[in-house]
Amino acid sequence: MVVAGEAADGREALARVEALGPHIVLRDPVMPVFDGFEAIRQIKAHSPACPVVAFSVHRHPAAREKARLAGVDGFIEKGASLAEMLKARETPA
Repeated sequence: MVVAGEAADGREALARVEALGPHIVLRDPVMPVFDGFEAIRQIKAHSPACPVVAFSVHRHPAAREKARLAGVDGFIEKGASLAEMLKARETPA
């Protein structure tokens, strides 16, 4: 696994995805400028084939549902093992 880029906020995340064309996006739903949920929606709108996995400390089912509605392809909690992270792409949000 190689990190292709990082973003400090939702707007930057969208620009990085468009510029770098990553194989997968790991995105925290809580971020400045426009939130990560909006960033997820826009990434999926601009790059629908790019899988997006939400990566969050929020364990509440409402956070998972909001991420699912935004279009994520998987959801993992911060602190997850590498195996869980790799599996997240295969597990629906």
